[in-house]
Amino acid sequence: MPSVRLRPRALAVAALLIAATGTAGCAGTDSTPPTHSDIPSSVPDTAAESAVPAGSGETVSLAAGGQARVSLPESAGTGYSWTLTDMPAAVRVVDEQYEDSSTGAVGGGGTRVFVLTATEPGTYEVVASLARPWEQTPAETRAIAVVVS
Repeated sequence: MPSVRLRPRALAVAALLIAATGTAGCAGTDSTPPTHSDIPSSVPDTAAESAVPAGSGETVSLAAGGQARVSLPESAGTGYSWTLTDMPAAVRVVDEQYEDSSTGAVGGGGTRVFVLTATEPGTYEVVASLARPWEQTPAETRAIAVVVS
């Protein structure tokens, strides 16, 4: 007969655990999390925005000595990140950062932002590679033409 008494207790304990875990995430919901616009950015606002969509052959234009932003979609939780390779001497990266999409979803994506500057007029090609640091072959590469006037 002791097993008959344990069942109601076990059910009561299970119900309490379910109720406790169901409301655990509700504590402190009066404060709203910071949004993307609340987080200061180190990327200069004077840089021209040049979002590079899927596919190669994209072009970024800027004046000599000026700056341009290159934005590439990235999901940091996957281990993949963008790097710029095959940089010509006249083009350099002034700033780089990851901007979270701030959706709050686990594993949610964001954007890798590179701010480029160039010293001499001309057309240059920069290659962006999406890879995990421990893997030899990139999952994706994109050619970006940098046109400097």
